[in-house]
Amino acid sequence: MRRVGTAVLLAVALGATLTATPARADGARSPGIANCTTTACHFDVPPGTYDVTVRLGGATASGTSITGETRRSLLPETAVPIVRRWFNADGTLDNGTALLVNSLGVDLPAVIRSAAAEDAPLIDLTAETKALVESLGPEGSKAIYLYNEKRDNTHTSVHGATVYAGLVRDGLLARHLVPGGAVRVG
Repeated sequence: MRRVGTAVLLAVALGATLTATPARADGARSPGIANCTTTACHFDVPPGTYDVTVRLGGATASGTSITGETRRSLLPETAVPIVRRWFNADGTLDNGTALLVNSLGVDLPAVIRSAAAEDAPLIDLTAETKALVESLGPEGSKAIYLYNEKRDNTHTSVHGATVYAGLVRDGLLARHLVPGGAVRVG
């Protein structure tokens, strides 16, 4: 009951302090949270300004596509998910459960092929996290996930989230999607 009361007080406080004033698309810095109400954030951006569509799956692998609006020199960037910590007897993660292939009705290899076909930058977190988790082994990789707390091989610990965020940061830097001096390393 105490948690519910705290959550309600927080929601009421946020609702009283946040406004629905839209952001401006004229180059002025976005006021950030000032754009948000308790239920939504509104940004006054003209339709079609940042149109990026990723279609996953469909009846065939050709139903997966990536399109992006480049009027403002924007490119869609994609990343595929991290692996689950689900080892085979030989110490590898070469199985559908670990690699999430079609686990949620999504054909991840098709996403990778579509990114290549559209020349869209891709961070292959599945391959990168697979290599990392396999290198740590069944015991060492427990610290990356919530295994010790909840025997959870899917969700990361704070340490694991930090390690995986570093992989994303490195991927963005390697693909020159963010300026080198704009991110903190380490």
